[in-house]
Amino acid sequence: MKPIFFTKGRHALVYGLKNLNLKKNDELMLPTLICDVVIEEIKILGIKPVYYNINNKFDADWKDIKKKFSTKIKGIIMVHFFGKPQMILKYRNFCKSNKIYLIEDNCHGFNGLKPLGKIGKYSDIVITSPNKIIKEIDNGGVLFIKKEKKLENRNYISLSRYKKNIYHKFKDQVKKIKFIKKLYRYIFNRPDYEDINISKIKNKLDLRLDKYTENNIKNFSFKKEKALRISRFNLWKNTLNKFNIKPYFEYNDSDNYILWYFVAKIENYHLRKKFYDWGWKNTIDIVSWPSFPKEFKKNNLTFKFSRRFVLFPLNQDFKDIDLL
Repeated sequence: MKPIFFTKGRHALVYGLKNLNLKKNDELMLPTLICDVVIEEIKILGIKPVYYNINNKFDADWKDIKKKFSTKIKGIIMVHFFGKPQMILKYRNFCKSNKIYLIEDNCHGFNGLKPLGKIGKYSDIVITSPNKIIKEIDNGGVLFIKKEKKLENRNYISLSRYKKNIYHKFKDQVKKIKFIKKLYRYIFNRPDYEDINISKIKNKLDLRLDKYTENNIKNFSFKKEKALRISRFNLWKNTLNKFNIKPYFEYNDSDNYILWYFVAKIENYHLRKKFYDWGWKNTIDIVSWPSFPKEFKKNNLTFKFSRRFVLFPLNQDFKDIDLL
């Protein structure tokens, strides 16, 4: 599998689905814990989503998958939540026995371009979003395809779109300046992380990735990044232990993957709010799960589950200080 570069993971997904010849009115299975941007891209292609449940360990509910499966379904998306690998062999066996595609979504993690290891070994396509992991870049999606077919020219960029891309890149860089970030957060209120639709889907920039970003992705050191994140994970673990808050899953040297966030279960709404407020004030990105698809309602069990966990960043250094 050779890497194909895009500006976003969602653009990689669209190109990959086209390669699999998924057409209008085909159905695709996805977990209920899914971001709205994924669903928007799928619907643009005319593909119908069929949602399967996950449990409170972020694993698939296989009874629900088998119950909802039909001959209209052409593939299933498996998400490595927060970069932690799923039980991929179970997905692979299910796909083989039902003759459907396995789409591996590793947009929460990025293990580098080579070797892929177990990620990508059993799938028809794999998508990743290295910009979530690599601090130096703002864009970047990578697609791996088992059998790539020639589609539309993905290297074409009009002048107007190129200018738009430069503008967005400049804006993202400015927003990263610590003083600007702190000033912005001083003036504006933080997003309501308890909302089911907290973010707005940005304009689609289906552009070729610039060489600077592409080279950063190619030169990514999995070993170095993993060591940094384990160290930060342990710092969060020790700090949050004072509040009797535990991670959903552990992370240590024996784990061969990059973890996106320290995921903590916090049942108490007021305590969650205090952490969000503290993070906003101190420019530490303590957040919740992003926006859900528009058709999801607040009584949705997955939404309720998602608002009980809080995400603490592993891409930022901080001192072990009093959080509250």
